[in-house]
Amino acid sequence: MTPQEREAQFSRSPIKKRAEYKRDVVEHGLESHLVRDALEYHEKLLHWIDEAVRTGPYLAGESFSLAECATIPYVLRLELLKMSRLWERYPALAKWWERVRARPSFAEAIAGRMTEKDWAPFRGIEPDPWPKVRELLAA
Repeated sequence: MTPQEREAQFSRSPIKKRAEYKRDVVEHGLESHLVRDALEYHEKLLHWIDEAVRTGPYLAGESFSLAECATIPYVLRLELLKMSRLWERYPALAKWWERVRARPSFAEAIAGRMTEKDWAPFRGIEPDPWPKVRELLAA
């Protein structure tokens, strides 16, 4: 997007604070003061998922549930942002993610519905964000 297109997008946000957050992250990337907190929240989610699937194949037990539907977007976004190394420390989560991604419903409802425009922002992420993410997590 051009700077003007981005600003127009931010301006349309009904929640002004959210627009400010997005603007800050777009302008500063991983150097944004908001990234550290976001990583901490994601780490809590990943830890929770890992603990939940140690006792069963899915978050609420033996069956795929709304719990998966609620968490998949967050894990998928991390993967698209090349941050899947976050779950190297969570082997149960990694296996759960493989199970979820292998489901026909995942292919149909998520991967199959993403257009080229949806995929485009994630195709050429450079430089690799992982060294900075690792540094932020260690701090």
